[in-house]
Amino acid sequence: MKAVVAHTILAPFKPIPQGRARVGRWATYYPKTSQAYRKKLVALLSEYEAIEGPVAIEVEIAGARKNSDLTNHLKAIEDALVDAGVIAGDDVRIVQQISAMVVAGTPHTKITIRSLA
Repeated sequence: MKAVVAHTILAPFKPIPQGRARVGRWATYYPKTSQAYRKKLVALLSEYEAIEGPVAIEVEIAGARKNSDLTNHLKAIEDALVDAGVIAGDDVRIVQQISAMVVAGTPHTKITIRSLA
């Protein structure tokens, strides 16, 4: 029987939703705030081992802007998990997800990821 791999990660900084991609003359790029947030997440996540196969994630976001979209927050987190190598391959490996967002409280993002294989 294979051991279940699980990580719980706390990002103790303000959550930023993934901004819309902009198309310039020479390239496609994301807003600087989105890029900076994703880099902070990748730096934090890169110390965790990769999880192969299908995964389940639970995400708790606190201290978000009132009008921010939960889906955009989740996209930034999913992309950072892939960029850091915590999820091997692509975010299509996320087959189960539970998420909650509150605007009150100390800004943070708590991510729990576990293997379903």
